[in-house]
Amino acid sequence: YFATVFEGPWGDEHPNGVWNTADPVDQFTMFKVTERFLMEQIEVGNVKELLQSSVLYNLVRLKQSCSEFIKNNSRKVLMNEDFMKLATEDKALWSELRSFLR
Repeated sequence: YFATVFEGPWGDEHPNGVWNTADPVDQFTMFKVTERFLMEQIEVGNVKELLQSSVLYNLVRLKQSCSEFIKNNSRKVLMNEDFMKLATEDKALWSELRSFLR
């Protein structure tokens, strides 16, 4: 993911196109750039992993995008065996998702 995320005009704002990962502003920007990229990559095969990552890293927009994707593609997503493991792997997240889908 990161190779694709970090191609583009963002390097113009940083010396030699290098981000300072110790700088909280750069960290925040990198999280947002990565979040935006991941939102564009959501598909049936990775929505479970992205949803779980969104919770782990508190990426609210990614979580919302995953939830919307699941709602809009519920038939395909709920037929995915790996996705259905979420019901036992993370009961709290599964419950939240069920509430959202109603």
